Amino acid sequence: ALGALVTVRGKVWKDVGIDAMVVSWDTEGWHRPQQHAIGRLFVDTRWLSRFPRGNFGFLAWVQGEYRPESPFPVADGAAYSTQNRILSFHIEVRIVDAVLTWQLRNAAPLRETQVPGFFVPGPMQLYGVRWTFWN
Repeated sequence: ALGALVTVRGKVWKDVGIDAMVVSWDTEGWHRPQQHAIGRLFVDTRWLSRFPRGNFGFLAWVQGEYRPESPFPVADGAAYSTQNRILSFHIEVRIVDAVLTWQLRNAAPLRETQVPGFFVPGPMQLYGVRWTFWN
């Protein structure tokens, strides 16, 4: 299959950035939709004017993903997944070597399938602390 890939990545204003990708294939195929798009708007800062030693960091992003219907082979032809629209959020705060994190994946609980017959999981939250130990 032939396709085009367009990617935009980087900071657009101060500590605000974008990370986006769009793939468009000439035709859809088994397990492959004709288009797929994912985009992330983020803030990534170490706020060095306030914490010049770099002991603080903040990262937050909102991400959207879109996949249209795609065909899957079955015994009597093809079954199609539903289109997918997934919205996710992520926040991280770093203080010295500890990182507090919270994520909300698939914030909009729509009844969508990436594979026919298997629904995308509903909203899922992850949170915790990561800590770097060194000697």
